[in-house]
Amino acid sequence: MQIISVETYNELIELGLKANAYTLDEILSMLPKSIKFHHFIRRKSKEFATCYLNLNYGIDEDKCRVGLRDGADILIEFIYENPADAAGRLLAWCIKNGHVKVEDLNNAD
Repeated sequence: MQIISVETYNELIELGLKANAYTLDEILSMLPKSIKFHHFIRRKSKEFATCYLNLNYGIDEDKCRVGLRDGADILIEFIYENPADAAGRLLAWCIKNGHVKVEDLNNAD
């Protein structure tokens, strides 16, 4: 069972999540499976693109990549040896950028 590091845990608690020993499975269940965002660079318009949750393990020397991608384009990605930390950092990013509401996560119990 993969558990997040103290550093990742502290960041999530500071963002308002309930104190818990979060596992990789728990964090993955809290992440959005997709998000919509403005993609000005590629589309040069105000169209929305959809990014999907992407998890790859063992590609770069036994490290885990967790991120949101739109095809080949990467919106955001975190690379850590511990998959739970990569997912936890992505969750923190999603909370900070309004893609996940802490209140919804805390009330999901």
